Amino acid sequence: MFAPVEPIERALLSLAETFGEVSVATTVVPAIGAFDSAGPPPLVGEEHALGDRFHEPHRRAQFIAGRVAARRALGQCLGPTVAADLVIGRSPAGAPVVDGHGYLHVSIAHSASVAVAVVARFPLGVDIERNDPRPEAFARLFFTDTERRKISAVDAGERPAVINTLWTRKEAACKVGHWGGRLPFARLDCADDAVTVDGQGLDVRSTSAANYQLSLATFRRRSAHG
Repeated sequence: MFAPVEPIERALLSLAETFGEVSVATTVVPAIGAFDSAGPPPLVGEEHALGDRFHEPHRRAQFIAGRVAARRALGQCLGPTVAADLVIGRSPAGAPVVDGHGYLHVSIAHSASVAVAVVARFPLGVDIERNDPRPEAFARLFFTDTERRKISAVDAGERPAVINTLWTRKEAACKVGHWGGRLPFARLDCADDAVTVDGQGLDVRSTSAANYQLSLATFRRRSAHG
């Protein structure tokens, strides 16, 4: 399947410029079995064990592609030679962490056949979703009243983009403070760029490219133009 990584990476880079110095990278999630047929996957150290947790082949391929993208983004900060040997582990909260470089914050996301990663010296979160339709109950279960009104205000053909944008905004916001799994999405309102999570102000920005929606979030004081 064709993966439009170049327009997505350009869109993500433009979005990242809103927040200051952020390295971004995008990569293709290969066809199922591609990593296995090409030899050992491009993982380092404990990343192998982390990848082994995923028994579904496509989900494992997404994990590997996410680490590949993250190492590319790290290479922009530290140089490709240094980044090639870095382990991108997993914190107790499930967030990516870079061994020996704790001052760097990494966020990874994937959808369908694309994986994206961002790296900065401040907390941030990224998410990406392909514009696939969602069940009718999706908005009722996961969105606030304000968000549902925003969805209802557009034509039916435009609703998948609005729904998926709102979903990426929630995911990106939760990754900033490692709140994933602890915040009910139905009460997390991300309809506006200014978002409050657990009493802390966030700046959440979104864009689209090649039938995908992307969102990036950070603490509001970090926004370069907020």
